[in-house]
Amino acid sequence: MHPFIPFLTEELWQQLPHQGETLVKAPYPKLTLAWVDPDAEQQMAFVMQVISALRNIRSAFKIPNATRLQPHIKASVAQAKMLWQYQTYIVSWRIFRKLLIDQDMVRPAMSATAILEQMEI
Repeated sequence: MHPFIPFLTEELWQQLPHQGETLVKAPYPKLTLAWVDPDAEQQMAFVMQVISALRNIRSAFKIPNATRLQPHIKASVAQAKMLWQYQTYIVSWRIFRKLLIDQDMVRPAMSATAILEQMEI
């Protein structure tokens, strides 16, 4: 791909509004502080940790991807709210069914567990 990609990116750049004659000579983009959202970054980091914990459980017990799991999550109210908000991202992997989330969740017998920020998965 190496010999081809620079030509492709140059062509795309030429089709977009830009300053200067070529992408190669354009200045590197600067960070726009208005686009930084620490809350969104924190929420996505949380979602990524949950997905990693679920994938680690699957991997540790050699559970095939064809087996769809139904995660039970014991979480605080704030964590549960965030999990409900982003549950489509978590279950979109198609290896998990709907999440069961509750503050008083009782761990099912013969289940694997991961602890994440005072949350039990």
